[in-house]
Amino acid sequence: VPPESVYAFTFYIWQQAQRWPTNGEQDYPRNLHALSAYFTPSCRAFLQQDFEFRRSNGELRQRVRGIYEIPGRGYGDDPAARVRTVSANNWIVTLDVSADEYLG
Repeated sequence: VPPESVYAFTFYIWQQAQRWPTNGEQDYPRNLHALSAYFTPSCRAFLQQDFEFRRSNGELRQRVRGIYEIPGRGYGDDPAARVRTVSANNWIVTLDVSADEYLG
């Protein structure tokens, strides 16, 4: 798999998982469920734990969020720093993103 495809896929899935258009308390778990086929079991468990932690601390209620790639910090700016191949089916991807959040 070409590293640029790995980066694009990872960015898209991460952006969709972390996008809460109306209410993070409802949007975040819905996104995790909808995208669960794309997560490894350990990633799914980590994100579920993140959701539970944020929900129990009141961080998600009426929270609206968008995730965007930071200009000048994408794959094309430094490919070797963005995707590291671990094996034929494993990569470490570094995303530099900005999160815009506000209470809806």
